Amino acid sequence: MLTTVWAAALTLALGGLAITALATAWRRPELGLPLLVAGIAIHNAALMLLLTAHVPDVAVRCLQLWKEALLGLLALRLVLGLARSGLRPTLSAALRSWRSLSLAVRLLDSGMALFAFMLVVYTVVPLAARDSQASLTQRLLELRVLELLPLLYLFGRVWPPVSLRFGLGLVIGVAALVTVAGMLELFFIPTKAWLDMGILRFDSWLGFNYPGPRGLPENFFQGTSAGLLRRMVSTYLSPLGIAYTGLLVIPAAFVVAASPGQHKRYAWLALALVLLGMSFSLTRLALLCIVVEAVILVALRLHRPGAVAAGAIVAATVFGLLGYPSFGPVVSVDLADVRPPIGQQLLSTVSHLGAGGGGGGGGGGQQVNTTTDVVTGLAAGLTSGDDTSIQAHVDSVVSGLRFVAEHPLGVGLGTAVPRFGSASSPGESALFEVGADIGLLGLLLFLALYGGLVLAGFAIAWRRREDVATCALGAVVGVGGLALFPVVLSSQVWSDFSVTFLFWWAAGSVVTALARNRTLPSYADA
Repeated sequence: MLTTVWAAALTLALGGLAITALATAWRRPELGLPLLVAGIAIHNAALMLLLTAHVPDVAVRCLQLWKEALLGLLALRLVLGLARSGLRPTLSAALRSWRSLSLAVRLLDSGMALFAFMLVVYTVVPLAARDSQASLTQRLLELRVLELLPLLYLFGRVWPPVSLRFGLGLVIGVAALVTVAGMLELFFIPTKAWLDMGILRFDSWLGFNYPGPRGLPENFFQGTSAGLLRRMVSTYLSPLGIAYTGLLVIPAAFVVAASPGQHKRYAWLALALVLLGMSFSLTRLALLCIVVEAVILVALRLHRPGAVAAGAIVAATVFGLLGYPSFGPVVSVDLADVRPPIGQQLLSTVSHLGAGGGGGGGGGGQQVNTTTDVVTGLAAGLTSGDDTSIQAHVDSVVSGLRFVAEHPLGVGLGTAVPRFGSASSPGESALFEVGADIGLLGLLLFLALYGGLVLAGFAIAWRRREDVATCALGAVVGVGGLALFPVVLSSQVWSDFSVTFLFWWAAGSVVTALARNRTLPSYADA
């Protein structure tokens, strides 16, 4: 009975949040970006809890589609705004206004439209159909992810999140709360508790089966000489979501923290928490990328607060690579505690003392002989050619480049999707996935668009340094986009919707700022 009540209450609460988000986005579409980023931060954890509470599958599927419903609602609002204003005269006015913009803005807009068109063409009629083994379901799944890029760009062009408090402020705040939740998870929840919380059921429900310890995802851990070191996964249920989203959030938090204004103290706190989350996620590629971010960001804010923030970024990288492994929880391959979570040990000790016990209870696990074992093992993995993570990144780039060279016309969408069929093209590199799908010309177009957007982000961040919100958006796209590129090159990053939503919506907003006037008439606010 208790389980039924809990399941019903959780379902109603999440359903209420989804309906509230849809209503808010309809009234204020410029809040679509923070609503999407905030919602996706709790999305995976919420679905896992629903499945654990044995909520009917149909209800879970409906709640899973909240993000698609929100995007569809925004698209409908845009179309209705056009219709209310008169479709033909509104489009004619928009076209005249667009023609008056700079060449750079028109090239970016045209390039995004061409990219969207190519995706549709290669979904329906792949030019090299004989090489495509993708099913219709696989094609539609990949189209669903890649078409988000131009769609979010369009939303950013029409509805830039110009409000610092309700736009970027919410994004930064949610990223900080993800770290707080992750610290509770990492230092108070035993590793085996993930099995009871339903992580295996959740993964299986999504169509994934992982070969990690007891079926857990492999990226929950970092292998060391002392055992398996846990990484922060938080509400994303993945360390990669924390790290890659952090690459985009840190530039925004940096700009707000290093600028004069009443939001500084909160931005400093958020920046510290996001950096801490990235450190505990132990995603080495992302940690190395934020060092590059620090060097670039300090040039945008060349004074003492900027230098302090840049120093904090470098310190977080060193702490993540060398400090955290000395006290983070470590388990064996069967999830037995080698070094229990610190909070769990503390609670066990307090409980033991309260019961009149003698010395501290250590949680029942083995003890790591020396903390340097963990640090040495991690450092060896980082520099060794035997590190499987490094090998996987390198292999994804090499195999992707080879596949595009062998199929210069592309093989159509869906071949990189491992579900509902077999993946026949490299699926780990988001960049070469585009090349494999829509050919070499499509790959070059995507590279030109990505590079152009990064340059536009830098231009806005530099020109609008006194406008904190606009400068922060520019930093997300320019600095964050540049730091994210190695991830785009070697990982399937666009499947991480928190990254996709934030970067591409912000990219469209930056181009609107670059245009210095609205590219679409007032129907956007209708």
